Amino acid sequence: MNKNSMIIFISLITIFCGILLFSSNYLESKIDKSFNNMNLKLLAYNDLKEQETIIDEGFDEGTITETEEQIEEIEEIKETNKKQIVDYDYVGKIIIPKINLERGFVAINSKYNSINYGIQTHKLSTYPNQKNGNLILLSHSGTSYRSFFKNLYKLELGDECYIEYQGVKYKFTVKKIYNMPKIGKVVIDRDYNKTSLTLITCTHNSKTEQTIYILELV
Repeated sequence: MNKNSMIIFISLITIFCGILLFSSNYLESKIDKSFNNMNLKLLAYNDLKEQETIIDEGFDEGTITETEEQIEEIEEIKETNKKQIVDYDYVGKIIIPKINLERGFVAINSKYNSINYGIQTHKLSTYPNQKNGNLILLSHSGTSYRSFFKNLYKLELGDECYIEYQGVKYKFTVKKIYNMPKIGKVVIDRDYNKTSLTLITCTHNSKTEQTIYILELV
């Protein structure tokens, strides 16, 4: 092999090695980025599941907090694109004139059936058209934008509440109001010979109790 051939051969080897080195670095960065993205998604998922567990056990609005900037941003979205916020395929609506509450609720098996989105329908609920059944609704109190039950504490015995379901408007009145400690479960003290509506939220100005409102169909 003459001198020129040797130079060409060495040059080709050098170029080939350079290409291999560049490719390996590029592939390594891509792999690292993919793993990082996967880890972030897993962390986010785990955080969400942990939060849902806390909420389901304690109905504690303290597990969800928003900064003032986030609240302002959410309110702006509500005004500019209300369909995006409220279009959850509601199956019914709760109306309480005394506290100016009018809000839809979704089906029990809906992916939006969570107090993270709005008013949650408990899995043991039945709808008002079932005789002697019990519709159980839960939502936050407090200052969160999801705190749709923040004014329930203003209700008194005899106050009226309406449930719209399948084109029928059902009238309920408040029969019992009582508190229970936040221990992960609630005892519903109702008349099983009556069609009932049960509302559950955190007790006003308390971090350790929740309030249960028992209403009966008129």
